[in-house]
Amino acid sequence: MTYLIKKVLEHPDLVTQPPTLIDVGASGSLPKKWKVIAPYATCIAFDADRREFNIQEPSNSKYKKLYLLNRLIAAKQSRTADFYLTESPYCSSSLKPDKQSLKPWAFNRLFEVKECVQMPSLTLFDALSKCGVSYIDWYKTDTQGTDLSIFD
Repeated sequence: MTYLIKKVLEHPDLVTQPPTLIDVGASGSLPKKWKVIAPYATCIAFDADRREFNIQEPSNSKYKKLYLLNRLIAAKQSRTADFYLTESPYCSSSLKPDKQSLKPWAFNRLFEVKECVQMPSLTLFDALSKCGVSYIDWYKTDTQGTDLSIFD
């Protein structure tokens, strides 16, 4: 299987225009499923909460190109936006957590707001343009409730 993937991804058209992988809300690690195509792909990963997101470009990156951006991707153009840093970096969001709705859930403490900060923000389209990318092949998002509005 890996041989077939390698053969396809080494096609001249895909060398010229490699697969573009987008991860919005990339705390933790990039998707493991991307590992097999990483050497042939451009990956652009965004996260506004730095606690579980290393924005230094790894020197041993397995990707053809890798952009790790500490930016808030927003649905609408604005210079900055409120960003709620929560107890867990995986629960931080540009949406203020709804304490009442979360109350019955055992994990509700993970959404406790530690601090509200102003984050630089941009639209997905603008972010892609700044990276010189005009297309997306694989889109993964985890933005705590703003996923559809960002994609739209």
